[in-house]
Amino acid sequence: MLVSKGGFVKKLLFKMVCLLLLSVSIISMINCVYMNIGLYEKDPSFSIRKFENVPSTVEVCNFGNSLSVNAFEQYEGIDKSCFNFALSAQTLSYDYRIMQQFRNHISDGTIVFITLSYYCFAVDELDEGDFGAKNERYYYFLEPQYIKNFSRIEYFFIKTFPVLWQTPVAIIQKVQRFCRDSKTDCNVTNEVNFDEYAQGLYESRRVLDDQGNLIIVQEELESLYGMVRLCNEQNATPILLITPYRKEYTDLFDDDFYSQYYGVIEELCKSEGCEFLDYSCDERFDLNDKYFADVYHMSKDGSNAFLTKVIRELVQ
Repeated sequence: MLVSKGGFVKKLLFKMVCLLLLSVSIISMINCVYMNIGLYEKDPSFSIRKFENVPSTVEVCNFGNSLSVNAFEQYEGIDKSCFNFALSAQTLSYDYRIMQQFRNHISDGTIVFITLSYYCFAVDELDEGDFGAKNERYYYFLEPQYIKNFSRIEYFFIKTFPVLWQTPVAIIQKVQRFCRDSKTDCNVTNEVNFDEYAQGLYESRRVLDDQGNLIIVQEELESLYGMVRLCNEQNATPILLITPYRKEYTDLFDDDFYSQYYGVIEELCKSEGCEFLDYSCDERFDLNDKYFADVYHMSKDGSNAFLTKVIRELVQ
């Protein structure tokens, strides 16, 4: 039986519409799952949903990268309103941007721990290959003026259809990370060769240039000054802090580095009037295997010990 040309076109259009609706439905479902993965990360280093529940008045808080996430994980033992503003691979410049957005939650008497690392001044994240993927998370909870390289197009896709903004590799990586037990990363009990790990870390993160000068990205240093000044404006108490490291790691740095690095911090503390606490070489921690997931990330046991032996005494 012959089908008229008009009937054929109608059937074709119908099939195309059905295929389009099916595609949109599948993409929408995948997008929904992807958004939930991004917002409900198990690993506290990557979780951004916590920013939905910042206490109206924060009495104790910390800023920093994953070193700070791990070290301050056990806030439950402190009888105060506490919040962990740190995120994995977070720079000082983003610490400052987050602090500016949540400044009204920091008030008179708030103790603010600003976690530093040996390489915190040397990070220029705009030059890093994974900047785009890392920057995506800030679109979920920061106001546009605090997001680096803000794009309205990117904002639209990330807030509505983020799965269309990502490469397949990035999607797979996020799904794999979500499926891992969050406690694995910060409670590593399997054997770690601390010497090899320390050497690899030391070689991968440059802190001195070819002339032996401390690498300083001005935006990062200025952001640290900005955080201290903002705390002072809010009548809060800023405390610069380095969390405990393994001795295998700290022994790799020479006196020239330490002299320059601590010189920058001492100058800031002197000019802005803030306190600096350095636990990087603390003998209570630096050779205890159960306190570390690697040479500079604390384990859950390490976080418990750090909060019990150090932080709790400072905030009570």
